[in-house]
Amino acid sequence: MSIISCRLLMNTVYILSGIIVSLATLFEICKKSKKQRELELDKKRASLKLDPKETNDRVGYRLHILNSGQSEARNVQVLLDDKPIREHPLAMTGSDILAKTGPNSKVSCIMAISKACSPPFEICITWDDNSREQGKYSGTITY
Repeated sequence: MSIISCRLLMNTVYILSGIIVSLATLFEICKKSKKQRELELDKKRASLKLDPKETNDRVGYRLHILNSGQSEARNVQVLLDDKPIREHPLAMTGSDILAKTGPNSKVSCIMAISKACSPPFEICITWDDNSREQGKYSGTITY
């Protein structure tokens, strides 16, 4: 093998090694960027759910909804058994959930179990936030 061939082979090996190192670095940068984007998106999300500390008032029960997210929840809609909460027999007259709830805050409304309705109740909560993805929580209330 001639000296020129050996140098050409060594240069090719150096170039290929550089390409491999560059690709590995680019992969790590992309991986970190994805994690960073996820963290940034979490800051834009609201997270609504039922507060496990329901209390028994003298007039009935309170349905507590907690926003444990870092963003305001807007256009909050609460359905009980596929009906808007204000139309459900469980909700007392005038009871409704505010259309907005700030980060790390709680909203509630008074509920009264009667002969017209009895547990369990299916609940579905939807909302908009700064993430541009509609949030959703669903579950069963057993009181």
